[in-house]
Amino acid sequence: MKPFLHQVAETFYRNEGDNLQHIAFVFPNRRSGKFFQNYLTQLAGNKPQFSPRIITINSLMTELARMQPIDRIDLIFTLYEEYIKLRQTNESFDHFVSWSEMLIADFDDVDKYMVDARQLFANIKDLKDLEQLYLEPEQIEVIRQFWTSFFLPDADSEKKVEFNSLWSIMYTLYTNIQQRLSNEGVGYEGMIFRKVATLAQRDELPPLASLHCTSHCEKIVFVGFNAITEAERILMQYFRKSGQGDFYWDYYAPTMQYDDLNRANYFIKQNRDQFPSKHTLVGEQVITSAPRMTVLSVSSGIGQVKQAGEILQTLVNEGTINTENAINTAIVLPDEELLMPMIYSIPEDIKDINITMGYSLRNTSVASFFDTVFKLQRHCRWSEGRAMYYHTEVEAILNHRIVRTLVDMRNIEAIIASMNSNNMAYVSSDFLTAHRHPFLQLVFAPIAHDAEAGNYMEDILQYLVDATYDASAEQQDETPMNIRNLEHEYAYHYSNMVSRLNDVIASHEGVSMNTNTYFTLLGKLSLSIPFVGEPLSGLQVMGVLETRALDFDNIIILSMNEGTFPTKSISAGFIPYNLRKGFKMATTEHQDSIYAYYFYRLIARAKRVYMLYDSRTTGLKRGEMSRFVYQLKHHYAHLLPQYKIEEYAVAHDVSIDTVTPISIPKEGGVAQRLRQFLKDSNSPRPLSASSVKTYINCPLQFYLQHVEKMQTDDEISESVDSSAFGSIYHNVMADIYDEMKAGKESVTVTREIIDEVLNREGYIEGKIDEHFNIIFLRRKNKERFIKPTGKNQIVAHTIYLYVVRTLEYDRDMFAPFVYEHSEMRLDGDLFLPLKNGKEVRFKALIDRVDRAMITTPDKNKEERIRIIDYKTGKDEVKCSNLENIFNSPQSSKLGAIFQVLMYCKLYRIKYPANGSDNTPLQPLIYKLRTAFSDLAPTLSIEKTGVNNYDDVKEEYEEMLNKCLEELFDESIPFVQTDNIKHCEHCNFKTICKRQVSGS
Repeated sequence: MKPFLHQVAETFYRNEGDNLQHIAFVFPNRRSGKFFQNYLTQLAGNKPQFSPRIITINSLMTELARMQPIDRIDLIFTLYEEYIKLRQTNESFDHFVSWSEMLIADFDDVDKYMVDARQLFANIKDLKDLEQLYLEPEQIEVIRQFWTSFFLPDADSEKKVEFNSLWSIMYTLYTNIQQRLSNEGVGYEGMIFRKVATLAQRDELPPLASLHCTSHCEKIVFVGFNAITEAERILMQYFRKSGQGDFYWDYYAPTMQYDDLNRANYFIKQNRDQFPSKHTLVGEQVITSAPRMTVLSVSSGIGQVKQAGEILQTLVNEGTINTENAINTAIVLPDEELLMPMIYSIPEDIKDINITMGYSLRNTSVASFFDTVFKLQRHCRWSEGRAMYYHTEVEAILNHRIVRTLVDMRNIEAIIASMNSNNMAYVSSDFLTAHRHPFLQLVFAPIAHDAEAGNYMEDILQYLVDATYDASAEQQDETPMNIRNLEHEYAYHYSNMVSRLNDVIASHEGVSMNTNTYFTLLGKLSLSIPFVGEPLSGLQVMGVLETRALDFDNIIILSMNEGTFPTKSISAGFIPYNLRKGFKMATTEHQDSIYAYYFYRLIARAKRVYMLYDSRTTGLKRGEMSRFVYQLKHHYAHLLPQYKIEEYAVAHDVSIDTVTPISIPKEGGVAQRLRQFLKDSNSPRPLSASSVKTYINCPLQFYLQHVEKMQTDDEISESVDSSAFGSIYHNVMADIYDEMKAGKESVTVTREIIDEVLNREGYIEGKIDEHFNIIFLRRKNKERFIKPTGKNQIVAHTIYLYVVRTLEYDRDMFAPFVYEHSEMRLDGDLFLPLKNGKEVRFKALIDRVDRAMITTPDKNKEERIRIIDYKTGKDEVKCSNLENIFNSPQSSKLGAIFQVLMYCKLYRIKYPANGSDNTPLQPLIYKLRTAFSDLAPTLSIEKTGVNNYDDVKEEYEEMLNKCLEELFDESIPFVQTDNIKHCEHCNFKTICKRQVSGS
C-alpha cells in the first residue's frame, strides 16, 4: 500500500511533472516534506528535474509576514516590562516568570484564532453588553453562562478579585506588546500568523511569486494538515479564491470513513468541503485492509523499551526489517523520557537510526547536573565571610557521573571521606576548591553577587563543552570525558541557552533578578534538542507529532496509556474554558480530536502495529491502557470486522535469590584471629562488654564486626543522633565531676558543691556547646566552636535538662558521696579466666564509679561502690531471670543489665575485694528516659532488687563463662541470629540478605 505522501508525489509528477519548479508544497512539519521530496526523487529516477519549493507552514507564515520570530526568552522580559508599567507594582520578575508562559500561550491563541481581543478581554458586568458582540447565539450563550457564574458571590471571591484585577489590564497589555514588537520588526508565532491572515483578508499579501521557489512560484499546495487555526484557514481561503491554492487531506482510514462519531473526523470533513483537491490522487481509495495489531501489557517503562527491542529483533530475524535500511519501521514515543533507554535497546543488527523527535534538555545528564548545582547555590549560606554548602548537595555533585568522569576518583573519595570523618553538615567553598581541580574550582566557586550567576554558568559550561568535545575517533581515549556525541550535544545546547539568557538579561537592564530568579528562569527555559540527521534512511524513532502525514509498514508505539497517548496535558492559561469555547478557540475537545486523528491515520496503512502500555498502578498513574485501544477492541471490532487485536501480558522472570544461611567455621585464619582475644596471643586484642553483648545477639555480627573488624563508612549526620546525644551527655557529666575532683584521686561531693555548679551561670550550657562541637561537629579548635542551631539547639537544651536533673538527683538522694572516676578505663593485664583454662583479655570503660551510702531493704545504711552506667535508650532494668540476659530473643532489651554486671565483674578482677577494702559493689543504671520519675531505679532480677553484685555474682558468672566458652569453641561456627528483630538496625543486614521491616 502506497504511503499518502507517495500518492501525492506521484499525482503531481504525472499531472504537473514539467511544472514542479513553479509549485510550493506546504507541510505540517519539516520531516513530512523530506519524505515527500524523496518520493519525488524516486519517481523522477535518472531524469534531471528542478525541485519544487518544500516549506513548513511556520516558515511560510514568517516569509509572508516579513517579520522575524522573537526569541522566547526575550519575549518574557519584554512582556514583564510592559506588565510592570501597567500594574505599577513591585511584583518580582521571579514571580512573573512562574506564570508568564500562560500569558504568552493565551496571546498566541488569541491571534491564531483571530479573536477580537477587545471583546474577549472585556469585563462584562452588564450582561446586555453581550448583545453588542458580533457572535453567534450559541457563542453568546456560553459566554453568558461564564460571566453570570463569575459574578455570583462565593468562597472563592478573593481569587475572583485577583482574576478580575489581571483581566482588566489584559487587553491593554496585549495591544502594548503587539505595538512594541511590531515597531521592532519581530513577533511571536501567533502574532505572525495573525498578521498574515489580516493581510490576506485585506488582499495585501505579497505576491506568490515572492516565495523563494526554484523558479517563478505560481501555485501553493497544502499537504497533510488536519486541525488548522483560524489564521491558517483564512490564508488557505485566500489562495483557494485566487486559484493558486491546492489542498490534500489524508482521510482514507476506515475508522474515519465508516464512523462519523470518531473524533478524528472533527476537522477533516469540514476541511475537505472547504478546501477540495484539484487532482484525484493516484491510487486514491478507501483503505479496507487492517494491520495485524498486538497489544502488550508491560509492568514498567524500561520493560516496554526492552520488549520493543525484542520485537525489533524478531522482525529482523523474520526478514521483515532490512537491517541496512529500516526506514519502513517506526518506533513512536509519546513519552519522550523513554528515548534514551529506547536507543540503547535497539538491536545491534540495525545499522542506522534516525531520531525524528526533540529531546528535552530537562531529561539529560547535563540538566540533572545543573539542577544539583542550582540547589547548591540556592542553599548556600555565608558564615564568617565564607560560603558554606549543604553536604547532601555537595555529595550529589561529587557523585554525579559528569564529575566522576572529569575528576580523579581518588580526589573525590578523599573529599567525601574528609567530609564524613569531620561530620561536615555544611562544607566551605575553601575546603572544596583547595583540592585544585579546575572543574571543582568552577562548580564550588561562591556567587557573591547576583550579577555573577551568568558568568558562573558560562564558565562551567565552557569547561564542560571543551571537555566533552571529541574531534575524531582516534582522540576518544584522550578526552577528559569519554561520553562524546550526545553528552557534547547536550552541553552545547545548554551552553547556547545560557548565553542567550545572559544576552537577553544584558539587553533588559531595567529588569533586576537575584540568583534564585536566574536559576528559576533557566530551569523553565529548558529547550528541546532537535536531533538532526538523515531522515530518509534507518529505523525511525519519533514522537507523536513527528508522525504527521507519514506512513510505515511496521509501527511500535510505546506508552499507550490513557493520559499519555492521548495526553491529558492542556496548556494552562488565564482564558477560561467557557470563553475559549464561546470565542471558538482551541479547547480540550480540539486536542482529543487531534490526537485521535494522529493515531487512526498512522495505523491505517501499516502492516504490523505493536502497542505497548505500562500496566503499573503507582501514585496518580492508574496503569490504564489508552482509550484508542479500548475503541479498537470494543467498537471497531464490531464495526470493522477486519480490525482484530491480539493481547498479551509480558511477564518478566523476576527471580528472588534463595537466601542461604551463613555459617563461618572457626578454622584457619578465622580461628587465628579469634585467638588474639586470649591471653597468650602474640597480637593481643581485648574484648569488651558490648562486643560480648553483640555475640549474644548475633554470632555472625560479632564475627564481622570484631573478628574481621568490618566497619561502616562514616556518614554525615545533620542532627544529633542517639549515639552522639549519649556521648555529649556522658562527657559533660564526666567534665563536671572531674573538675570537682581537680586532679585528686577522689572528692567528697556535697550538696553545696552541686548547688554551686547548678547556679554557675552558663557553665553547663558551655560544657554542652563544647562537647557538641567536639563530638558532633568533630571540631578540635575551640576558636572555631559554634553554638547549636535549629533542631540541634533543641537537642542541646534537652541534654541540659538531663544534666541538671542528674545533678539534682545526686544532690538530693546521695550527697555527700565520694566521687572517684568518670569514664574509668580498665585495660592492660585484665584477663577473665574460664573453666576450660582459657583466659580472655578484656577492656572496659565504666561511665562512673563512686562511693555512697544506700538504704538496704532492711532500712540500714550501708556503703556501696556504685558502678554506674548512663543509658539514654529504652534499656530495661528489670529481668525475670538471668538466663534471659544470655538468650538472644530477650537479650537486646536487657543489654544494659548484662553490661553493668559485666563491669562489676571486670572491676573485681582489677580491684579484688580484700581486708582493707571489701566494700560491696552495686550495679546501677541511670536511665535518662525516666529521669524525671525515677532516674536510678534499682536493678531487679526475679523481682528482687540487686543492691549487691555478690547476690547474683555466682549465677551470672556461671552463665558468662558458658557464653565465652561457646564463643571460643572452635567447633561451633559463627551463625546468624534466629531473632530477626536484631537485624532491623544491623549494619550488615545487606550481607545476610535478611528481609526485615524497614530495610
